[in-house]
Amino acid sequence: MLADFMAPEGSIYFDAIFGAHHGQAAVRAWLVPAMAEIEFIEFVPMAESVVFDDGEGESTLDEWQMVANMGEEKIPVSRGVSVRRHSAGWITWARDVYDTAAFRQPPPPEMEIEAAPLPDCPQVDWRVHEGATALALSERANDWAAGTGAPVEGSVADRPSGPLLFDGTTAVQEWIQGPLRGTSVRRFADGWLTYAADYFDTTAIV
Repeated sequence: MLADFMAPEGSIYFDAIFGAHHGQAAVRAWLVPAMAEIEFIEFVPMAESVVFDDGEGESTLDEWQMVANMGEEKIPVSRGVSVRRHSAGWITWARDVYDTAAFRQPPPPEMEIEAAPLPDCPQVDWRVHEGATALALSERANDWAAGTGAPVEGSVADRPSGPLLFDGTTAVQEWIQGPLRGTSVRRFADGWLTYAADYFDTTAIV
């Protein structure tokens, strides 16, 4: 179903292991067999989905936990986060960030091959309407970035890979910092930062 919702042309689905796929046909050709191979993996929601007005449509945020169903045993794997951007009824951008180290076991030395490299993360020109709630950055949003040292508005301000989405209670920023690519989520209540999660792939630094 997700492949069906991708825009036929111009859409991008980026996965931390498999890289970027462009357009509905390419996404379907990759996603359907890929999901069939890991049908034992369950994606358990870790919070309610959040919908943002991004100025040209809607963007959604989902945090989840991979769980491997091995018979009677359920084994937690990586936690991850998905950001989707919607426009005119289609998904135009989909990005899944999670720690892929557990899935990148190096091959035996005698095979004389290397583990798959990190895929390049596509750069997107994010057009956001002036005054949209997505980029209506309040002083509070800047404060939590500076105060926590989080890679959101501070150290990665020059390498965002998506707009900073902020609805007054939840904020999300996709970013690239050196070899790292990640997504940061912050939640607020009564003027206080109550939740902070930075999702990134450790493969780049191990």
